[in-house]
Amino acid sequence: MKNILKFHKLYILVFFAFSCSDNDDATFIPSATEELVVEDFIWKSMNLWYFWKDSAPNLGDNRFSNNEEYIGFLSSYSNPITFFQEAIMVTEDKFSYITSDYNTLFDSQQGIFTTTGIEYGLYRVGEGYDVVGVVKYILPNSDASGKDVQRGDIFYAVNGENLYSEGEGGDSNLSIIRQETVTLSFADVVDGTIVPNGVEIEFVASEYTENPVHIAKVIEEGSNKIGYLMYNGFTSPFDDELNQAIGDLKSQGITDLVVDLRYNPGGSVTTSTYLASMITGQFNGSLYARLRYNDFWQDFFGNERLSYNFTNQIETQYVNEAINSLNLTRVYFITSNRTASASELLINGLEPYIDVIQIGNETVGKNQASITLLDDPRGDFVSTVPYSGKSREQANPLHTYALQPIVSRTENSAGFSEYEEGLVPDILIIEDIANLGTLGETSDPLLARAVEEITGVASKKLLKKPGVVAEYITDSKMQLPTKNNMYID
Repeated sequence: MKNILKFHKLYILVFFAFSCSDNDDATFIPSATEELVVEDFIWKSMNLWYFWKDSAPNLGDNRFSNNEEYIGFLSSYSNPITFFQEAIMVTEDKFSYITSDYNTLFDSQQGIFTTTGIEYGLYRVGEGYDVVGVVKYILPNSDASGKDVQRGDIFYAVNGENLYSEGEGGDSNLSIIRQETVTLSFADVVDGTIVPNGVEIEFVASEYTENPVHIAKVIEEGSNKIGYLMYNGFTSPFDDELNQAIGDLKSQGITDLVVDLRYNPGGSVTTSTYLASMITGQFNGSLYARLRYNDFWQDFFGNERLSYNFTNQIETQYVNEAINSLNLTRVYFITSNRTASASELLINGLEPYIDVIQIGNETVGKNQASITLLDDPRGDFVSTVPYSGKSREQANPLHTYALQPIVSRTENSAGFSEYEEGLVPDILIIEDIANLGTLGETSDPLLARAVEEITGVASKKLLKKPGVVAEYITDSKMQLPTKNNMYID
């Protein structure tokens, strides 16, 4: 596999880019005590890497006529985050990200975060501003896994305070759920209405490492042995576990595969390539996806070096591991309006090669990838060396800001990338928060529909409670620094 941008090896390349770019008009280098060091890092990083650099009015190489004008621009915003969001990002950019603590960002990319163990969605119910939380799944070996809580449970208050949100830009108290210790007040659905049931349970958050392979099992229906993989994040440190899960399904002789991405916000582009290669196997060396950068990087790299190809090996720093490939010609994906980035890349990347049946809801529509940038002030310039696992040792000691800017757009081998509004399912089913069923079982309406599509046999009638009119707001994964980022590693 030609793996684009082994970034940790590109320090010399980045130096070259800075040296050769027409940036003489912005040569200001803050002193060791200069308050503008973060803003300077942001501007120079985005001026080099940003996908929309050529259309961003404040990133032009000739934007400033002298250093005084440049310094005045940097100092005209109240803080680095405001500077990044208001002065640098373009309106069409929904996903670039800045953090004041790169340690939490790096941890999140490794699947490490603080949690009670409850993965939840938040929904506005009724005609007012009332919000409820719905438990989507419980992380194993977490605090919540030892409590009396399960998928489908509904909570309406945290530490005695009812949840509410007035909508985007309005008042909200949803952040209270992210406290270290929370007591959740639960409710039942009665005739389509949320009714408190008097149950209150305390949960304590702690650092947790999530294996994104949540469920891997075989469902036997008639002559069909259906592999079911619930995969909740393209987290590269768990590539081996993913490969092993596919190998276990293969050893059991599965005839079909359902990949459940409904709660998968994305992650590593490389891991997406690996999973595509595990599902197939017959296209080794063929183009899986290609990245498109801003004009500078596109010209510098060319198409060949911006390509990801199907592969038969997982490449690690120490050893290459053979990929367990299923050689399938058809695959079924379960999606939702939380399915994003590397998940969408997987679906789009496989479309030109095999039959792809998408079941569920329309996806987020994130066809863009990002990189992690640190302020690494070696030499007489600010070098934006992306995170390599060791970059923190050379990072500027004056601050812990990092950038996760959009630097490229993804396209499949047919050149298709226009899914900014989301990938539309072949079979539309939207999760009903009152009727979630059990993950990995045919009581789950989405999985039941996938099994029906595979076998041609209608599912048994599902027990249904009256539905609840609910508007999705956000979920627990969106509270993490990685959110729905697709990143190049």
